[in-house]
Amino acid sequence: MLGFILGNRRLFAALALAVAVAGALGWTYRQGYVRGVSVTVEHQRVETERRQSVIDRQSDELRLQVQQILELRATRKTLVERLENEARSDNPNSRIPGPGSVRRLSERWGVNGSGATD
Repeated sequence: MLGFILGNRRLFAALALAVAVAGALGWTYRQGYVRGVSVTVEHQRVETERRQSVIDRQSDELRLQVQQILELRATRKTLVERLENEARSDNPNSRIPGPGSVRRLSERWGVNGSGATD
């Protein structure tokens, strides 16, 4: 059969052309695939960098908020200790609360004069 193909020039030319076209199509497909993969990888890299910068920014904001919360807690603790010390210094024999005691309780529990919370 190989002899028949090689002997028939038209058949050989058609077969060579078919092989060349198939090779060109395969090469074109491979080039497109490689290009598509490289574009996808680059897109993924850019998207990852963008998302990482958003995460870093949000992390910095969260760190600042945590620091503020810790500072506010420390301030609150100091104020509560001051109010507790003032309450301990009151006359322990008096069962009627004085104006200072009521004020300290209001400050301690965040209640204004009308009984509503601030």
